[in-house]
Amino acid sequence: MLFSAGQMLSRFISIGVLMAMARMLDKSELASYRQVFLAIHLMSTLMCLGINQGISYILPVEKIRVRGRIADAVFVLGLMGILYAIAIACGGNQWIAERFNNPKLAKLLLWMIPFMLVHLPGLIIDPVLVAIGQSKKAIVFEVSKQLVLGICTIIPLLLWQNLEAPLIGNMVAFVIMSVAGIRLMYRASGSESSNPYPSTTGIKELIFCSVPLAFAGLATALENQLDQIIVANLCSPLVFAEYSLGAKEIPLIGVITSSIMAILVVELRKSVAVDNLDRAIDLFRKCAVKSSIILLPAMLFFYVNAENFMIFMYTSEYTQSSIPFKIYLLTMPLRTVIFISLLTALGEQKKIMWCAVVSLILNGSLSVYLVGEYGSAAAAAWVTVGVMYLFSLPIYLKIIKNRSGKTFMAVIPLLHFLKIVLLWTPVVLLMVLVNNWMNTGPNIKLFLNLAIAGVYGAWRFNGELYSFDQLKKRFIKR
Repeated sequence: MLFSAGQMLSRFISIGVLMAMARMLDKSELASYRQVFLAIHLMSTLMCLGINQGISYILPVEKIRVRGRIADAVFVLGLMGILYAIAIACGGNQWIAERFNNPKLAKLLLWMIPFMLVHLPGLIIDPVLVAIGQSKKAIVFEVSKQLVLGICTIIPLLLWQNLEAPLIGNMVAFVIMSVAGIRLMYRASGSESSNPYPSTTGIKELIFCSVPLAFAGLATALENQLDQIIVANLCSPLVFAEYSLGAKEIPLIGVITSSIMAILVVELRKSVAVDNLDRAIDLFRKCAVKSSIILLPAMLFFYVNAENFMIFMYTSEYTQSSIPFKIYLLTMPLRTVIFISLLTALGEQKKIMWCAVVSLILNGSLSVYLVGEYGSAAAAAWVTVGVMYLFSLPIYLKIIKNRSGKTFMAVIPLLHFLKIVLLWTPVVLLMVLVNNWMNTGPNIKLFLNLAIAGVYGAWRFNGELYSFDQLKKRFIKR
């Protein structure tokens, strides 16, 4: 749960930075900022060779050469970071700028070369600290890093109000925090006399364990950001700026699902291990019921208030961002049921991988055709959502049915979902009336609707997620 809180803080800081940029930079500059980190993230996912995940498998069972294993990882990632920086300096920046139809990227990526040198080694700081039993230090470091990055990005933006200033501020802060994190990682691993330096054998073992994970990580990164890559390639930077701000999930979703999954996977594995599939399905269904109590009302609220929300977040210039935002909200019902956790517990990793590969191919080919043919960036979002509902969902349900014999209705609490939607329908209609009939600004409408939904939600959630009596006993002294 603490890691989820750290993730939420990180996302809120990122959102705060984007809110400031939307007010101080024009659309083309904001698009360039987003594209810089989109390119860096995709390339680093491939070039880290999966070591940021592989180290989590190796360290917990290493008893003799803990610091040496860390040195192996830092050495390989440092070398890949150097190759990454050289590739950018020797023309890779121009190639990326041409792919994204944005000449500004060529110069901006050169500014980020120091960032690239430490970015890859810095990816293992949190996994290593967790693997050696220093979870609290990992949380404190991650929260501190995000705060420093946010401050060092926003202050230069406020002072100079140009694109280069926040990028350079972010780069300098990231380099300093990554070096400090690597030092913390080494010190936390303790001292040892048994070869605390990189070794050829250790590096080979690390790469052998990690490389398969690199392809899985790249597939996940592409699946999550494929629509933005396609829009960046086929549309103008101005269109990409609007699309990228809207085509994302609200932070609430990731925090809730990651918190549930951290607990759910363990319990599902225990049930499957004793061949109690009925209990596993029941746990899966109960988690969907609980998460839907929050996620489905959130979907309805943000869908009705999408335009006002985008104006509040990014000003009226980004009203069109509400279109992909509303499309992405339609995935909320699927996010209440975490299929990957159940399929993983059932040992269906290969089928998960093949489903992800086919989904990626369908998503990419259809998005390229529709965006290129009709020139609408929203088509990419519709394809993403459509593939999830029309391909991935039926495949997942088929796999689960083959293993457990459970039907669609036994796995997904559809009637419960419909009940929540019906219970919130009067509130939705009231919010629609506020938006259409009140002669006031979008921010006032947004916060008035938030108050309406908040009061109704507090009343509805009583007894389902918490009890007012329990809250009184916990927080009010007698």
